[in-house]
Amino acid sequence: MAYTASDLTRRFNLGRTLLSPYPAANQALVGLTLSGPGRTLNLPFPADLKPKPATGQVGNPNDPLPTADVVVLTYTSDEAKALADVMSPGKFSHDWTHYAHNYKTFLPNIRKGAPSRMAGRLGSYWTTSVGGKSILLFKSELHLHQDVFLKNGKPTMPIKDLFHQIIDEAKPGHFFCIGTAGGTCPDRPLGTVAASRAVRFICKKDFAKEKFANAQFQSNWTVPTTFRAQALSLMKAFMDNLVVQSAGNYASCPCHALQGGNDRPPKPTFLLDGAGGVPKDFPVLTTDFFEFGTDRNHLEKLGLAVEMDDAVFGLACSELAAPPKWLSIRNYSDPVINAALKPRAQESCAAKIYLRYGYWTSVMGAIGTWSIIAGL
Repeated sequence: MAYTASDLTRRFNLGRTLLSPYPAANQALVGLTLSGPGRTLNLPFPADLKPKPATGQVGNPNDPLPTADVVVLTYTSDEAKALADVMSPGKFSHDWTHYAHNYKTFLPNIRKGAPSRMAGRLGSYWTTSVGGKSILLFKSELHLHQDVFLKNGKPTMPIKDLFHQIIDEAKPGHFFCIGTAGGTCPDRPLGTVAASRAVRFICKKDFAKEKFANAQFQSNWTVPTTFRAQALSLMKAFMDNLVVQSAGNYASCPCHALQGGNDRPPKPTFLLDGAGGVPKDFPVLTTDFFEFGTDRNHLEKLGLAVEMDDAVFGLACSELAAPPKWLSIRNYSDPVINAALKPRAQESCAAKIYLRYGYWTSVMGAIGTWSIIAGL
């Protein structure tokens, strides 16, 4: 996984474009119709464990967050739509309360042009409940890679401060970071849900010289699996939406061959560290540039999935005397990419699949999250 400085810059800029909240930029990149908007999924949850979103009007953006037993935090627009559709049905993410408490104190550490500055807030939230557990759903506008700039020779990381503020205000017993990720396991399909009580930084760009650049963090608790089978059953109804077609837009994108070379729906898959042959504390990987697994770079030896934020939460919790129990829950929005392609073609393939299937893979992740909360 050796990259030149120009490779890292290109990958870094691609990540910023892909995760832009503004669809026009993404459509210009790949020429595809993006996934979303929110849909009515009609999930047949058990009656006593059906999410019950709060009713009423949105709140004051300048207020502190309400307290909750569980915080579920996600990052992108498609991820938030999927989380809303699963956990607050009928209350789509654009109807949530905007959150700007102490926003001005964050601004000096957020680069100009970052999503948070464009939105004028730190995030958005809504509340719901499952089985009597109160849940705060939160969509962050801060990101490790989106906000960073050099300040007095050091890279800024305002999202870590946001994590501290959310924990301080909401006082959750459990905190789940969820969202899209690159697949690392070649035998696991698009839409795979990968959950771990461990996260690891692999920083090669702006944060490469920081003490945590290759650090791993763990949360020691027992993750309930009582409703894992129920989650897999619920996921199955939507797997038709995750077929990477071998024709049309993807005729020149052979990565579907790595998934068996067919157009059949993938099988729902839910991985958890310490279960089903996965080693305990086998981490989700956090990079400071856009990275994805290929059939030759062997990221599967390092972690369950690769993304760009969650290890910051592990770092934030390592600074607390009594952090909440936490979990990184990531869904494969890219399968492992075909390394026979030239590097630019690999990046294009990963970008196309990510943008086309981000919403539906995130539905899988949100269902997996529901199952863990239901088991608490």
